Amino acid sequence: MSKKDKKQDIDNQQKVDNEEEKINSEIARIVEENKDLTADIQRTRADFENYRKQVELRISDARKAEFNKTINIFLPIFDSLESGLKNVPEDIKNHKWSKGVEATYSKMLSILDKNDIKKIEVKQGDIFNPDIHNAIQFEDEGGDKEIVSEVLQNGYVLDGQVIRHAMVKVTTE
Repeated sequence: MSKKDKKQDIDNQQKVDNEEEKINSEIARIVEENKDLTADIQRTRADFENYRKQVELRISDARKAEFNKTINIFLPIFDSLESGLKNVPEDIKNHKWSKGVEATYSKMLSILDKNDIKKIEVKQGDIFNPDIHNAIQFEDEGGDKEIVSEVLQNGYVLDGQVIRHAMVKVTTE
């Protein structure tokens, strides 16, 4: 091999080495860019998942609030039926109309039960609890215990949360 051929081979080898170095540098740049893009995608996925969960929670809270609002519109009607049934005159207790009102009341009780709405059980003599009772009238008899003297309106809970406090008269004992 001549000097000229050797020089040509060396030049070609340097060109190949330079090209290889450029290619390796480009590969390293692409690999690093790929890592950055992968990290961005993972952050975006995590952000989206957090956003999705937050939206689901907001929707659930909005549904619960709307349900509570609807139930609170419905409860006074329920109270009226209950009051009416407590005061049905003896001469019409067995009348079809009275039986119809009783059937309507029973259906409404069933609806409350199916939706896990429970009546707050309060009776005369219970200790006043502001978490479940709303005192409408207070009579101080000189005692130090606050006692429910009369239940004016039933209260209700849904999933352990009060949706309407029981309205009561309170006295001290």
